[in-house]
Amino acid sequence: MIIMGAVSLVEFLYFGLLGSKIDSYQAADSIFILNGASERIKKGYKLAKESNAGFVIISPADDSMIRAYEKQYKPLKAKYILENKARTTFENAYFISEVISEYRFQSVTFVTSDYHMPRSYLLLKLMLLGKGVTIQRITVKSPYLAGSSWPRSKKALKVTYNEMVKVWGSLGELLVYFIRRQLPERNPKDVPIFRAIRSWVLFRV
Repeated sequence: MIIMGAVSLVEFLYFGLLGSKIDSYQAADSIFILNGASERIKKGYKLAKESNAGFVIISPADDSMIRAYEKQYKPLKAKYILENKARTTFENAYFISEVISEYRFQSVTFVTSDYHMPRSYLLLKLMLLGKGVTIQRITVKSPYLAGSSWPRSKKALKVTYNEMVKVWGSLGELLVYFIRRQLPERNPKDVPIFRAIRSWVLFRV
């Protein structure tokens, strides 16, 4: 129990301290937008236009989504790199690390929501370990944390707790991948036992 408490405390501090350090935007080889909220897309497009970025990576996304985004936010000068295979946050990190390696990017601006940044950033860092890639974090304010690094409401605390729990599920996916050297054919979210565990340990928010 003491060890679990210590680990949970360290994890909570990691979530808070990572959120309290805001990266000032600097031009990078590419902009990576982790899809899942319209605010992320809006922020990513804004950065791409302001910086004249050469490449914009969106995961997951397909051509129909890009047409909708361009209709709403206007076309970009940047070249799109689309990834539409990822089913989980770990798989986002996996496929994007493959893209970054293939294109030999040395720097990437990573855009996602404030509450999601600690977990997704950790996974991307692990997948790019030893490759010398600089990751610049740009967080998007969510209705939960509203840009704050620490949860200040009951709902924000629940969301942070959920993300802390999901870290271990994502690390489990990472471990299985390194052992098997391949991704599972079935979406981990659809496996009955994993769905049951999620329903037991996660808050509904």
